[in-house]
Amino acid sequence: MVQAYDALMASGNGMFGLGLPMGHDRSKIALLACLLSAVGAVGAPLWTAEAEHLAAVKAAVKSSAPALCQGCDLRGVNLSANDLQDADFSHADLANADLSGANLRGADLSGSSMIGANLISTDLTDADLTGANLSRAFIRATRFCGTTMPDGRVDDSGC
Repeated sequence: MVQAYDALMASGNGMFGLGLPMGHDRSKIALLACLLSAVGAVGAPLWTAEAEHLAAVKAAVKSSAPALCQGCDLRGVNLSANDLQDADFSHADLANADLSGANLRGADLSGSSMIGANLISTDLTDADLTGANLSRAFIRATRFCGTTMPDGRVDDSGC
C-alpha cells in the first residue's frame, strides 16, 4: 500500500490521470492507493468489483463524502488529524496506523484490526468498534461517547 501511495504522490500528474488533483486530503488519496494496491500494483487491470470501489472512493474525494474502504489494507498509514466522519473501515487492516487526532465520529470500524494503532486524541463518538482488535493500541485522550466497543457494550465515558 505504501509503495502504491508513494507512486501516486510522486507522479504529480493528477493521480495517473484519475482526475484527482494534487493537494487533496492525504487520507482519501491513501484510500485510493489502498484500492489500487489491493489489485496488485499501480497500473494493474481492475476487476469489476475493484472498479466499483475505485469509483466510490474517487467520488468521495471529490465531494468530501464519507470514505468507503471495507476490508482495505491500511497498515501503517498516517491518517492523523483527518476528517473521516462516517467512514466505513469495516474489516479493514489498520494495524499500526496513525489515527491520532482524527475525526472518526460515526465511523464503522467493526471487525477491523487496529493492533498497535495510534488513537491518541481521536474522536470515536458514535463509532462502531464491534469485534475490532485494539490490542496494543495507543488509547489516551480518546473520546468515547455512544461508542460501541469491541465487546458490544456502549461506552459513554467521554460524553
